[in-house]
Amino acid sequence: MTRHVFMGRPVSPGTVTGRAEVSSIPFDTCASFVDVLISGARSSLCRDRANEELFEHDLAGTVLCIPQTIGSSSATTLWMTLVEHGLAPKALCLANPIDATAASGIVLAEHWIGKRIVAVDSLGPDFLDTVETGDTVTIRQDGSVEVQPPDSR
Repeated sequence: MTRHVFMGRPVSPGTVTGRAEVSSIPFDTCASFVDVLISGARSSLCRDRANEELFEHDLAGTVLCIPQTIGSSSATTLWMTLVEHGLAPKALCLANPIDATAASGIVLAEHWIGKRIVAVDSLGPDFLDTVETGDTVTIRQDGSVEVQPPDSR
């Protein structure tokens, strides 16, 4: 298998490499991390039963590859809380533009908490047609995203 490179818009620039967790449906931040929001859980297991691709997957430290984020205004605070407690994915790669609540939470976490989730959006639909859970994803400062399947190493 070959490596694939996609160019996106760096929302929260940085360089990071990690294991992909992939969903083809929009990521509902609040439903996914409801345990953190409601009970202060110290787990980043996805609790969104509507997302069969990620349900019960531990998303901490992963590169979360999704079409887009959705959620209520509480998502801003939730992203900050995930970052503060070390429960957040290390990066977000979005096929579509990021929504304002996720972008706000990621930017505020960096500026108020001093920790960053690298985020790149607008990678296009071909990105999600290519990346699979378990692939190695490398994100660079300029918004380029390289996908390397496990068997191409």
